[in-house]
Amino acid sequence: MKPTLFGVDASLLLGAFACFAAAVISATIARRRTAGQRSAWSWVAVAQCLFGMEMLLGLRYRWHDAAEASLRANDWYASREPLQAALIAMVALFLAVVAAFAWRLSRSDGPAAWAACASAVTAALLLVEAVSLHAVDAVMYRPAGPVVLLAWAWALASAAVVLAAIVALRRAAR
Repeated sequence: MKPTLFGVDASLLLGAFACFAAAVISATIARRRTAGQRSAWSWVAVAQCLFGMEMLLGLRYRWHDAAEASLRANDWYASREPLQAALIAMVALFLAVVAAFAWRLSRSDGPAAWAACASAVTAALLLVEAVSLHAVDAVMYRPAGPVVLLAWAWALASAAVVLAAIVALRRAAR
């Protein structure tokens, strides 16, 4: 039986709480920036908020179930590996685009670049989870204390956003 709090899976609660905390601090930094500097932190705040909502709503599971049902209905489920490989390649391309954006951003706002990269990690984890590769799922859903490894990964990525925000706040205070 999965640990729950108020009927919600504890792993999802940990991930959502971490993302919402990262969203709040990112929004706080965005408000303190000039209009030209605000954009990256605003995007990070919005992304983190969306990740937290996704963790609680579980739309990725519904998307996965609908895709699987469609594959089974068309008798394509047994040959789904090329589709899964293409989806994972798209996740890798997404990460490469974010890395390029972050590299460019790092010249003007290094902490925001780190926050963007950490947010991309969370997005990639959610996307890989939706693709559902059984060997990867076995690792992601392995229990690690009261939650699964995936929840700790989400929390670590959100902690990286918070740490980047703290660095940005300290630099701004100088």
